[in-house]
Amino acid sequence: MFILDQYIELWCAYGKGRQEGEQFEVTVQMIAETLFCTERNSKLIIKKLDELNWIAWFPGRGRGNRSKLIFQKQPMTLILDRGKELTKKGDVKSGISFVKRYSSQFPSVKKEYEVWIDSIFGHKIERTSEGRRDVLRLQVQMNLDIALDPVYATMRSECHMVKHIFDTLVYVNEESNYIEPRLAFQWEYNDAEKIWTFYLRKGVHFHNRKQLTAHDVIHSLNRFMKAENNPHTWMLQHIESFRAVDEYVIEIQLRTENRIFLHMISAEQCSIVKEDEAGNLIGTGPFKLSEKNAHLFVLEAHDLYYRERSFLDRIELLNVEQSVNTYDILVKAQYKDKEKHNKELSRLESNVTYITCNLAKEGPMQDYMFRKALYKIIHGHAIVQELGGERGEVAKEILLASDSIVEIEEDIESLIKESMYQNEVLQIYTFTGQDHVEDAQWIQKECAKYGIRVENNFLEIEELLEINTIQKADMMHDSATISERIEDSLLYMFLTKNSFIHGQSSMDFHAMLSPYFKQEQVENRVTLLRDIEYTLLRQIHVIPLYRNKQQVTSHEKVQNIMINSQGWIDFYKIWFKP
Repeated sequence: MFILDQYIELWCAYGKGRQEGEQFEVTVQMIAETLFCTERNSKLIIKKLDELNWIAWFPGRGRGNRSKLIFQKQPMTLILDRGKELTKKGDVKSGISFVKRYSSQFPSVKKEYEVWIDSIFGHKIERTSEGRRDVLRLQVQMNLDIALDPVYATMRSECHMVKHIFDTLVYVNEESNYIEPRLAFQWEYNDAEKIWTFYLRKGVHFHNRKQLTAHDVIHSLNRFMKAENNPHTWMLQHIESFRAVDEYVIEIQLRTENRIFLHMISAEQCSIVKEDEAGNLIGTGPFKLSEKNAHLFVLEAHDLYYRERSFLDRIELLNVEQSVNTYDILVKAQYKDKEKHNKELSRLESNVTYITCNLAKEGPMQDYMFRKALYKIIHGHAIVQELGGERGEVAKEILLASDSIVEIEEDIESLIKESMYQNEVLQIYTFTGQDHVEDAQWIQKECAKYGIRVENNFLEIEELLEINTIQKADMMHDSATISERIEDSLLYMFLTKNSFIHGQSSMDFHAMLSPYFKQEQVENRVTLLRDIEYTLLRQIHVIPLYRNKQQVTSHEKVQNIMINSQGWIDFYKIWFKP
């Protein structure tokens, strides 16, 4: 903002120490010399500053009469106003950077900005012409231009937002594992014919106020089945056909038996969608998308939601460089100096951070002795103890296997010596997030101690999830989302096309899991999944590293704050006491 810099130059030269509104004499020549420009340009600058009402300019008339100038704005006020303006637009990084740029000249401006930015986050009650509005404004440290096509939802942030914007036919309660109604209020299954019939609610509105019919469900199923490069095709792989019986009844014909079909159709990837006039996807969920870019993500309550309306009217996520714990904001911004009323909610994630060894690629990873050496180098307490942070405990399994399934007696040097490792450079691929970078660098350092060369590759989500990337990597570093729906979580890892375990395995997961979908007894299905996990661990195809510990500090007036398997809070359920 060049004009502000020019104003500050003038203020430092002539305004510092003067009383507010004090008039003083100055010449155009003096201003030109101060700004290192011609007198013609200085007149243009004066005109611009006068139009902005930053100065009052009284030109001298006649030879020898000096002009008079009044500074009408304190530079600190202008700097703060611009920083706030950028922040309110969602560009918090630019707001912080802008204020920091002037902090050496005006040391207190940075502190004032920080006090202001703290004050705008948390739960806020705003008064508008339409009445009270409850806003939850949170800082996060991530690109907020989140992909919102349910079919391709892969990352935790994507899945979480999709659940708030869209709805599915049915819902699996993660606590009870019971199937609950959503867009369909009733369903039935003809075992002999393998036909599911779903009865849709009447009066369900999309975010554009149009009502849901069976044709929207048919459109969504068609869209899912025909989506190009859909990594989740396995979810509906057993469907033969589907049709609308009438406006509120649909039938789905299965080609083969699937005893967990309702679990599959309840996945957020199978959400019911509609396109608006601009071709954007819209849903029937409790919130509608209001704004989205790299810096700002805004959801607004769907007033015509067919279930209970949310307490929150608006949710704003702002991308910042240095983020505090996202949900500590619920205390710090809203309930300052009331620590005695704070409560802590913590849980050890089921999610597991792990390394995959690419058994589908020619090279050192084909050697079991070498994989055993890698396991001994990187598995254990060292990574948790040395890196700390949210790393909670060492993971010995993915989910179902028992402890100590991998026991290696040989020492690392002997294993490497017996292996076929020929000083090749191993390629690790992972995300750009700080914890991923720290883990990869730690693995690189530990491997180097034993003469194993590792090169780290940090990629954005889209590129990392490409099949080509997964196939060329020797190792992938990832954190797997494990929800309370244990079976679904493992199926996702084993069958999703761009899952790192699926993409780097020599196992035929589809063939191994073919009997799974026909098993009615949970115990039998879990046994099949456990056997696959045992195989992955015994072969050292997967090396579990650790599970994170999540901790949220909240005030007693913050109600229904729960951390879900995606590491987020449920915006639909949370509410605030006065």
